[in-house]
Amino acid sequence: MEGKNLEVKESAVKEKRIWVRLTKRCNNGCLFCLDSDSHDGTAISADAVEQRIREGREEGGQRLILSGGEPTIHPLFIDFLRLGRKLGYDWLQTVTNGRMFAYRKFATSALTSGLNEATFSMHGHNPELHDYLVGVKGAYEQAMAGMRNLLGRCVVNVDVVLSAVNIPHL
Repeated sequence: MEGKNLEVKESAVKEKRIWVRLTKRCNNGCLFCLDSDSHDGTAISADAVEQRIREGREEGGQRLILSGGEPTIHPLFIDFLRLGRKLGYDWLQTVTNGRMFAYRKFATSALTSGLNEATFSMHGHNPELHDYLVGVKGAYEQAMAGMRNLLGRCVVNVDVVLSAVNIPHL
């Protein structure tokens, strides 16, 4: 069984990943955001996103990763998941602050549209620290509710940006 697990892990590493940016905006305001200079408050046009999703599949893409800014605030996020599934991507993933997934209907819609994995950006172990770092009061509670809505229904993992403020707590 150990050999089979290793095969699965190695195949995931070797798969062709297609990253598609959906927005140049975010509903957080992280103090450390390296992307904030590119945030102009816009969503990428549906035509441009659809074209990149299609091109990625034509290039042999197996894993579609929807990112941003914050991808889940794009008004067509669910439609892009459906398109990825329809085009035959093996795995649909998003990198997110997770706040939209606090809305159960949204979370369920994403899952039924093909979402396999959500990578949450979490930067503090409690509401005070996380909310301070992301610049939005209540963001921690929303992200945690989003995780609860997805846990056991898809792969959920967490990315943490280390800073002088949060590293003593890790």
